[in-house]
Amino acid sequence: MVALVAYAIVPVPYNALAQGHWGGLVAFGAAPWILSAITRLSDEIPLPPTQTVHIAGRVVGAALLVALVASVAPPSCTWSPSSGWPC
Repeated sequence: MVALVAYAIVPVPYNALAQGHWGGLVAFGAAPWILSAITRLSDEIPLPPTQTVHIAGRVVGAALLVALVASVAPPSCTWSPSSGWPC
């Protein structure tokens, strides 16, 4: 619950929307799904182990999601300490 509240009050999507930066808004919105897909593939303790039959489908699904987000928010426009925010 705390993570949901923290995710909702972060000003990144509001600033991106106000400035017309759709890439930042899409990347911020897709982050939970991308992290969830990667976490499911890791087979860590809170999640059930991924069956071998489903691994290829989950990898392809995660790759398609990352490709879709990257088509709107290109990876060249990412935050780094040297480039500042936003790009």
